[in-house]
Amino acid sequence: MGSQADALDARDIGPGPSFHESFGVPGTYLAWAIGVVVALFVALALGRVVLDAASASARVEELRAMNAELRARVDALAAEKQLVTSPIFVQVAGRGRGYGEPTERTFGLLPGGPPPPRLVADDATAAQPSPLDAWLTLLLGG
Repeated sequence: MGSQADALDARDIGPGPSFHESFGVPGTYLAWAIGVVVALFVALALGRVVLDAASASARVEELRAMNAELRARVDALAAEKQLVTSPIFVQVAGRGRGYGEPTERTFGLLPGGPPPPRLVADDATAAQPSPLDAWLTLLLGG
C-alpha cells in the first residue's frame, strides 16, 4: 500500500510524448494545414456572398423591368377607364342597348354576325401580294 511510492511514480511519468513523436508530423505543418483550411473556408464564404449579391442585383433589374411594364399597363387601364366613364361613351353604349330618345333606332352588331364593312383598306392588306402573284414571283423570280 505504499502511498508514498505511488506519488513518486506519478511524478516520474512527465508530460508524455509530443504530437510530432506520436504522429510523425511537426507542429508547424499542422498549424499551416489548419491555416489553409480556415483560409479556404473564408474564401468560399466570401465567394458565396459575392454570388448572392450578383443574383440579387439581377433580381432587382428583373423587378425594375416588371415594374415598368406594370406601370405602363396601369396607365393604359387608367386611360381606358377614363374613356369608358366619359359621358359620350356612356351615351353611345346606352343607345346601342336601346336607352335613348324614343325616335332613335338602336344599333349594334349581332353576336356571331359578319364584321362591319371596311371603308378604308388597311396598309397591311394592301402591301401583301395576291397568292397568284406570290407564286409567280417564287417561280419566275423577281
